[in-house]
Amino acid sequence: MTFLLDHKFLLAFLLFCFALRIAFNDVSVGVWV
Repeated sequence: MTFLLDHKFLLAFLLFCFALRIAFNDVSVGVWV
């Protein structure tokens, strides 16, 4: 049960980082262009 909970947290964390990275890239492109 604990493993499943940790796995979901890790997955959510990776998804958040991925979204943050995409948003940062969009901002960088907007600034550079």
